[in-house]
Amino acid sequence: MIYRKILNVVIILLLSFTSTGCAEKWTKSEKDTYDFSKVKGLLIYTNWEGYFASFPGDEIHIQIPVYDFSNELEVSSIKVENFNLGKSHASLEPSDHFDDFEYHILNVTLIPEKVGLHKLTNLSISIKTKNKVYHTKIGHWILDVQNKSLQNKALSVETGTAGTLIKLDHRDPGQLAHLTHEYDLLNKGSSPIYLKKVVIDDKHFRFNKPDISQKILPNKKITLKKDINMTTISQKNVQVQPKLYYDYHGKTYVLPLVTSIISTPIPFNELKDILKKKNMLQ
Repeated sequence: MIYRKILNVVIILLLSFTSTGCAEKWTKSEKDTYDFSKVKGLLIYTNWEGYFASFPGDEIHIQIPVYDFSNELEVSSIKVENFNLGKSHASLEPSDHFDDFEYHILNVTLIPEKVGLHKLTNLSISIKTKNKVYHTKIGHWILDVQNKSLQNKALSVETGTAGTLIKLDHRDPGQLAHLTHEYDLLNKGSSPIYLKKVVIDDKHFRFNKPDISQKILPNKKITLKKDINMTTISQKNVQVQPKLYYDYHGKTYVLPLVTSIISTPIPFNELKDILKKKNMLQ
């Protein structure tokens, strides 16, 4: 399990992939079973979808795993493509080393400026290395950019965690996964704040009970706990940032909450299958 910080708040990324935590569980015989020494090139893992609530000018952070089998990323340049809602940029972060490949995290930052519910089905990344140029789509994303009239600084999310994943297995497309979220909310205003509901505008995952009836007094903090039900119909991994509706001084406002990343592990046998499908392994 990997821990990271996004938007200056601590969250739990339920990522296993082929990270250090997983590697410690593999025996020597298991590692010897899968020989990737003949694989060349990059594998950009693009089986993702997500929903992000934001305001114009907010940074949205997407993380994508990249496997480097040829040490190509020592010299590389990256470009985000097919994003016309504002500015964007990307960078690569080395994460782990294995005998036959290097594991990296591709950090994609989107800064939308256009208000609306935007579905990005062609968001792409181009990575130019010393050997070649790799170009691929990086999943399906929904950006829910709110009007700034719904923004108010009276309520802030101090920290947030996503944990207690009950079960998620993409081999069983009919099941539900339940993920408990906790958000520490602070009323920085001069009057009480009334929480109304938390929302994710995506058909594949939703809050079990979106409606809320809680009051936060001025200069007080509460911990909001909510469960997400997530269907695995799309059989993709998920990155999600919900939005919270609340009333302050008789007017309704919106607060984007904390980003969570939910993913199933990618053991060596599945990595081998992915490489075969992409004709990178015989």
